[in-house]
Amino acid sequence: MIKRSFDIAVSAIGLALCSPLFLVVAALIKWDSKGSVFFRQERIGKNFRPFWIYKFRSMVQDAPEKGAMISVTNDPRITWVGGVLRKTKIDELPQLINVLLGDMSLVGPRPEGRRNNAGRCRRLFEERGLSKYTSVPVDSPGHIYNQFVARFPDRARLQSFLRQKDIETEVYYPVPLHVQECFQGLGYRPGDFPKAETAAREALVLPVYPELTQQQQTYVVDNILEFYR
Repeated sequence: MIKRSFDIAVSAIGLALCSPLFLVVAALIKWDSKGSVFFRQERIGKNFRPFWIYKFRSMVQDAPEKGAMISVTNDPRITWVGGVLRKTKIDELPQLINVLLGDMSLVGPRPEGRRNNAGRCRRLFEERGLSKYTSVPVDSPGHIYNQFVARFPDRARLQSFLRQKDIETEVYYPVPLHVQECFQGLGYRPGDFPKAETAAREALVLPVYPELTQQQQTYVVDNILEFYR
């Protein structure tokens, strides 16, 4: 009760104090690009309860129609004002509305977007029977999943196939440590650590950023399944 009262009081005061800033940001967004001022998307909160989260729009209108459906890299669809808002975290200020509505709390953990998406991705892999083709990271309490790295045989062809489906992935570990140039003085050669070299050939980063919807994640996993069939 005290926690909820604190959330209501602080979010209400915060919205009142930030209202002039909201007006300025809204004007800049409308000046910079066409479209709505706010962006909303379904998220999963405490006890897996869905709710609509609010942010200032930072991408161009109809962004899915103007680029890859899913991306894990810096997205060119982010507007100039949107880039500033994201860097300064001002785009997240409308979430005070969510706090006032009781969707979120100022005290305690925020909605764990990446963890929830990583868990959903893992469940989809199991439901689709993809475990016989690949391996996904084991869930670890407290892991925030800045990256979701899975191992895929024939990674290069899979990555090309997914790109044709407007799904962008990344390879963050193309060369194992022991054969990197900075470690040449240690005297290791290709073949000295075969498991590390196999992992480097197979590791692929899948998108799990908070903005992903369940439909988009299902689309990713279903296309991976289509590739291996």
